[in-house]
Amino acid sequence: MGKLPDTTGMRNEFIVPHSHRNSYDHSVRAAGGRFVEAGVADRIVGVGIRDTEGWELEGAITNATAGFFYVARPDSRPTLSTVAAIARRNRLPLLVDAAAELPPAGNLRRFIDEGADLVAFSGGKAIGGPMASGILCGRRTLIASALLQQLDLDYEFDLWQRHIP
Repeated sequence: MGKLPDTTGMRNEFIVPHSHRNSYDHSVRAAGGRFVEAGVADRIVGVGIRDTEGWELEGAITNATAGFFYVARPDSRPTLSTVAAIARRNRLPLLVDAAAELPPAGNLRRFIDEGADLVAFSGGKAIGGPMASGILCGRRTLIASALLQQLDLDYEFDLWQRHIP
C-alpha cells in the first residue's frame, strides 16, 4: 500500500464499459488503477442502438486485470447482473460507482445482491451530506483496504485495531 499510486508490476487494470467513463474516473486512477475500455457507446451518444456487450468485457481480460468497474444508472448497459456473472466466472472483483443512487435506501443492498463486491455512494448529492463523504458497502476486505488507505500509517497497526472489552 505504501507504493501507491505506483502499481508497476501489479495487476492494475479495471475493465469498464465505454459508456461508463465519466469525470470521476480519477478515483480509480489516483490509486494506481488504469482503465481498459470495452465496447462502444453508440446508444449513449445517439448514433446507434448498441452498447457494450458482455462478451466484449470478458474478451478484455488479461493477466493485468485487477477487476471490473461499473457505473450504476437506471439505463446502464450491460446489466449489472451480466457484469457480475462475468466477474465471478473469472474470479475478479466488481466495483460499482453508485454515487447518485441514493435514495431509495433499498439500493444500499440492491447492488450487493446483484453481485457487486464493493459499492460507493456519494455522501453529497441527494443524501445532503458533505461532498467529501460517502458510504462504502460490500466485502469486508475491500472496505478494510479502503479504510487503511485513509489512515495515518505512521502509527503502529495495533493502534488502529478495534478493542472490545
